This record gives sequence, C-alpha cells and structure tokens, in this order.
Amino acid sequence: MMTYLTAAWAVSHYPPLERVLRQDLGGRGALERPSSLPPAVVSLLRFRGTATVGARNRSGFAVVPFRQATASIRDTTIMSVLRLTQFTDPHLYGDETGSLRGVVTLSSLTAALAHAQLRDWPPEAVLVTGDIVQDDPAGYAHFRRLFGSLGMPVLCLPGNHDEPQAMRRELNGRPFVLGGSLDLGLWRIVLLDSCLAGSASGRLSERSLAELDEALGSARNRHCLVCLHHHPIDMESRWLDRVGLENAAEFLNIIDRHRSVRAIVWGHVHQNYDGLRKGVRLLATPSTCAQFLPRADDFAVDRRPPAYRTLELRADGSILTEVVWVEQCAAGSSRSACSAA
Repeated sequence: MMTYLTAAWAVSHYPPLERVLRQDLGGRGALERPSSLPPAVVSLLRFRGTATVGARNRSGFAVVPFRQATASIRDTTIMSVLRLTQFTDPHLYGDETGSLRGVVTLSSLTAALAHAQLRDWPPEAVLVTGDIVQDDPAGYAHFRRLFGSLGMPVLCLPGNHDEPQAMRRELNGRPFVLGGSLDLGLWRIVLLDSCLAGSASGRLSERSLAELDEALGSARNRHCLVCLHHHPIDMESRWLDRVGLENAAEFLNIIDRHRSVRAIVWGHVHQNYDGLRKGVRLLATPSTCAQFLPRADDFAVDRRPPAYRTLELRADGSILTEVVWVEQCAAGSSRSACSAA
C-alpha cells in the first residue's frame, strides 16, 4: 500500500484506479491494489508523470494524447529504477502472413513480446521507436491488439515506413502515447518525430529542434532519455549512413548544451550499437524482424535473430541495458552497464 498519493495522471490514464483511489479534501489518500489492477500500473504510481502541452507536430501527432495531469508522491517511497522495454522496426502488414526479408513480421513481433513477458516483465512502460508497419496502415490493427491491453503506457514515435495519419487514428488514446515528452520519476522521456515525407532519411524540423531544446532545458533535476527513429551518428555502413538523420549536427548541438541528457536511443538500423559520446550513451536497437549486417558498404541482411532491448534507468543517471536475441537465447545476450551522469 502507498499513502499520501495524488494520482491524477494515473487515474486519467487508467480509469480502474478511480474505483480504488480515495482522497479527502486535504489531498491525503490511500491506494489499495485490487486483483484487476496490473502490477506495472501500481509500480508506475511511484513516479511523477506529466505530459508536455503543445500543438500537433508536422506529421500531425498530438504531443499530448492524454489529458495533462500529474501523479506526485508525498511520502518517501521512491523507486530507484525506471524499467523500459524497447521494441523497434516490426514492419507489420495487414496480412498476418506478410514477411520482410524472409521473416513473418507479425509472428516475429508476437514471439518477441511473449519472450519479454516471460523474462523481463512488467516494465513501467514500453517504448516503440518506429516503423511499426511496412507502408501498410492495416498493420496498426495488429499492433493495437498486441500492445493495447498490456496495462502500461506504450510510448510510440513514427519511422519512415509508418503512415502518420493512420498511425494517429489507430493508436489514438490510452495506453498509447504518440510523441511529446513524459516525466516518470527522476527521468524525462523525449519522443521525437524524425520522419521526412517520401524519404528513407530523417530530419528534425526547426519546430522539433526548438521543442527538444525546451524539453531538455525545463527538465530541472531530471535525467533525460531522448528517443527517435533515425540514427544521429555514422554507423560505419556506407549505404545505411546515407539514410540517417540529415541534420544530425544541429540535433547533437542541442544535446551538447544540456547536461541532463543521459542517453539517445533509436531504431532504423536493424542492429545493435552501444557507444558513448561526450558522456551521453548512444544506443541502437535491433529489429523484431530481420537485421542488417553491421559495417557493410552495400545493403546486406545479417543472420542474427529478432531482438528487443531492456533498459533500467537509475536514479543516479546510470543505465543498465541488455539486447535480448529472441531465437538464440542460449547464445547469450549483449548486456552492459554504464554511467552517463
């Protein structure tokens, strides 16, 4: 049981809490956990969650898909770790048997999610960094079916194969969060739209850069995790680096101005990367379907299996992260800890 909790954010995001949260006129309350309440929701209530208010971005994504509210703690119970599970680049089709480079994408994503639920569940939120569909809006229905009932926020941003209008329509409302920034405990999660219409490359608009600067500048004492689809650094792969973030220098210049940034995480590249730049952790995550061969001059498919990433964001700004390869678990995983504070 947690006491002295104001939970407007959680109540707005999870209506069942209205039945179990009791508050008097002094704002003091007690939270009881019924059997129907997901464990991750109870964990989430230990955090303070706020939404950034603003207009829609250039793809039409509202930066506040749920009404602005705050959950704050008035006692000393503060979780020391915020756990996220990241899935990226599932490339779904409307056809359940649709495949990309020899992988049936829906079956592969389903297997990755099931694996995570058996191994590292529940996190406080799920992060999905683009290319949810493969140019087929009908694929969003499958994604909504899989992720819509997990009982936790699903933080989403678009990739170059996504269809912005359909994505906004199909993933409208809880538990999906499309773009903007979200405060969870001692961390601020920033979700960026790097898509460039008609191009495999990415670019952040002037407005997106300004909003990023503002989000980082107003983070106060929170650590920041910045998420986007396109890679902001060279991957040492000639063909792949032609379709990265076109204005990466402008993006990194903003990152460099804010000491609160602890990590940048992206998808798009279908491979694992874990580096450090000026004290900021740089993380690329493999796809839940096929992978690209690292450091290849020309396009080539890697034989590595589907994967996802777990992140433990700690109160001191350090990060423990692991890439989990779904079909070859016996071969091990890529696990590393690093302080970026």
